[in-house]
Amino acid sequence: MDKHKLAEFSAHYQRLDDGEIVDLHARASSLTEEARTALDAVMADRGIDPEKIRQEVAKEARDYAAKERAREEESTKREDRASKIWIRISLLLIILIAILRPPDFLGGTIMLLVFLFLVYYGVPSIGRYLRRKKRRPDG
Repeated sequence: MDKHKLAEFSAHYQRLDDGEIVDLHARASSLTEEARTALDAVMADRGIDPEKIRQEVAKEARDYAAKERAREEESTKREDRASKIWIRISLLLIILIAILRPPDFLGGTIMLLVFLFLVYYGVPSIGRYLRRKKRRPDG
């Protein structure tokens, strides 16, 4: 074993933080004998247990994923509420326009603008709501 290389690896590994040491340990099979020896010595000096750190990282990842799922569910609920409101407003406006039927040019223009507004903003929202309702078994 080359003592000069061992000292170089030790000096380099001392400058790394614990996370980098653990990552390096995960790839230890690709290291030279001197590098593995220096890595083991640095881990022993710092009291690093790579398995414990991996478990902590996995737990943090699971917690993060659970929070993301909860945020996504809340976002979906908000979109569902907004879609239901769009459906009600759209139906109400369509019924009002059908009942009132303004005969003049301005009334026709207003009807067209209301229709375009509903199509542009409401239809995509309603479509997302209906697709989600199909996907969910609890419907």
